[in-house]
Amino acid sequence: MVSSYYSIAKINGNSGIYDNKIQNPSVRYGRNAADNYQKYLEGGQIPPLSREYDFTKLEDIDDFTQELSSPEHERALRYPTDFSYKYLPGNVNPYNLDTKALLGSAFEEMGKTTKIPVKDFTQQLQSALGPNVSAEALDINKDSNIDIGEYATSTLVADMLSSDNTKLKKENITGTINNQGENSSLAYINSKNKAVASAEFKAIYDDFKLDEATKDFLSDPNNTVI
Repeated sequence: MVSSYYSIAKINGNSGIYDNKIQNPSVRYGRNAADNYQKYLEGGQIPPLSREYDFTKLEDIDDFTQELSSPEHERALRYPTDFSYKYLPGNVNPYNLDTKALLGSAFEEMGKTTKIPVKDFTQQLQSALGPNVSAEALDINKDSNIDIGEYATSTLVADMLSSDNTKLKKENITGTINNQGENSSLAYINSKNKAVASAEFKAIYDDFKLDEATKDFLSDPNNTVI
């Protein structure tokens, strides 16, 4: 579900495409939330121009102005840029975290896959964010892949930083990510910060026992239904 309130997109997993597919309510919520978040991101993309314009020609300037006033462009320009992405259901207790919802959202955000090679994920990040980012710090078990449990640590980092963009504190986990947290978390995939980020990701991974949680999540085939 995606709604707009005072120009802030409110995103959650209360409803979505997995309502009649996923049996576990936590997994269903997490996957719905991530899918709804992806739809929010896609909805704000400005459509590409239909052609190249020569701005030395008056008629091209007129055509360009007309294209920008199209319903598609106007809708994209009015789209809320601030968001609140609630990826965990209900009232969240960071000391009893709903790892099934967390891993459901991770599976969905990773492109409906349980793991991805570090090299491929790094290429995806660099394509979107530039050459100075890397996924290597997320490879906690050093097997050259990033699984959903390892990826989920980055979700928790963005959550913690949504409340306080200077400190990673377990107590700050609310189950919701906002612009501040998303933007601040990018420092943890900066290649220059690999050593520090690796240590932080591993500490979170161990604290929430995400290795065991991942095995439990994957033991039910319905959790990864596409």
